Amino acid sequence: MPLNSKSRGSDWFRIELFTSLYPNLRLQADRLWYNNFRAGKSQQELEDTEDKFFSTPFAFLLVLEDHSVIGTLLLFKRKIDYKGETILLGGIGNVCTKKERRRMGVATALLKRAMKELNAQKCDVAYLCTDINDPAMVKLYTGVGFVHLNKPYTYVGRSGKRYAETDGMVAPLQSKEKFDLILNGKEPLDLDTGNW
Repeated sequence: MPLNSKSRGSDWFRIELFTSLYPNLRLQADRLWYNNFRAGKSQQELEDTEDKFFSTPFAFLLVLEDHSVIGTLLLFKRKIDYKGETILLGGIGNVCTKKERRRMGVATALLKRAMKELNAQKCDVAYLCTDINDPAMVKLYTGVGFVHLNKPYTYVGRSGKRYAETDGMVAPLQSKEKFDLILNGKEPLDLDTGNW
């Protein structure tokens, strides 16, 4: 269901925050996620994705053009421990835009709104993973304050398998000190269970 939280992204789209999705919006979002994250993947790749990404978001940001979903972003949060410090980690996942609406500022508007929402949730640091070898992705995320983690992060998948990956990015929110601790620490960042 929608929260009383709308913002105009531009004169042709709007961004709305939802805690759950109505069937019509869910169907549109599922179709967009399929096209962006699942189409063309092998069965093994799909199974790996299911094992890694299974956390429940606390909110959905949808970009709507009239009544059509043209962009999505999922918001997460969890407490983790890093070097003896408890950190409220805000998460961003499933950032995507309908193919014919890319390069029009939709994803940037979504990310700016997501950072405001994670700040409102009192998250210390924001985290996401992306293809760090894609200059367009890196530019998109650095444009809203993210930097490459430059070290591994770890987590446990749904199956119990422990993963270590190197495509993480972080951004400061409520605590520059905790952000610096994560960024400058030599130990991998452990996300606990699930990579969102």
